[in-house]
Amino acid sequence: VKDKALIIPPSHMFDHWLKNHQKLGGFLASSYVDWNLLHSPCKDIVKKLEEYKRIPFECIMEFADAKVTDNSMEYRDVMEDISKIFYLCELIQHNELTYNPQILHEPWHNRYRVHPGSGRLMALWLCGYESIKTIYIHFDEPGFQPPGDCFIIKDRNTAHQEFHINPQMHGISTRHKLQVETYAAFPKLEAECIRTRDYDYEWDWSHIHTNKFWQFMRFSEGGEFLDYKNMWRSYAIDAWQDLQHDHIQIGSTEFNFDKHRDVKDVKGRVIEITRHTGSGDHIDHIIV
Repeated sequence: VKDKALIIPPSHMFDHWLKNHQKLGGFLASSYVDWNLLHSPCKDIVKKLEEYKRIPFECIMEFADAKVTDNSMEYRDVMEDISKIFYLCELIQHNELTYNPQILHEPWHNRYRVHPGSGRLMALWLCGYESIKTIYIHFDEPGFQPPGDCFIIKDRNTAHQEFHINPQMHGISTRHKLQVETYAAFPKLEAECIRTRDYDYEWDWSHIHTNKFWQFMRFSEGGEFLDYKNMWRSYAIDAWQDLQHDHIQIGSTEFNFDKHRDVKDVKGRVIEITRHTGSGDHIDHIIV
């Protein structure tokens, strides 16, 4: 109980979290997973592209010109998602993506889910990745299982190497502090429930009854987040203009759109997807 009342300096947050997590019997690890485990984000991507394509251009302009802290505009969710995907795909193609996505296990749904990092997951799929390195937090509670073979992260030095995709390229060393946030995994107090739901509205902790104070840990850009948000919003106009064509390539994936209106009088649905995977030798053709 005393640990929950401690005020931990941000620079020591990761060390405190990891020590407590290990003490409770859990572990932190990296693990490579594929689409058989994660399920393809293809349908979700198609839905977002079709919706974005039909947004009035005036709304796109308003979004691109708004202050980075302004989240009040119409269609904001899909505009954030698509502009971020275009931005992330470009980072991946230039080998400049910073963080590996995190993965969690939901035994009550018999599934694994990437969170945070769903945007990165979509971008990696669009860029043809078949195997993805993820960061997994294991809770020593009934039903929880690692996603596969794991490399255990035991300390800060290893965390730096595993969290960052190219730590040397980005000038990341063990001298840099790890920017992380923590929140209750199985909250009981009202304030804890509100905070956990705010961080992950899909996480249904009601299935687990435990007296251990487990916490999720998520790494982030910290004070640089608004700079990144400003960067991905700058892709909004180009993304919308590209999507007005009948054919577009995002990453290594091509989309063909129907020129005609369907039975519901909707124009511009995705009708065919060509995804170049791996080294480019394998091609997936998907008829929608």
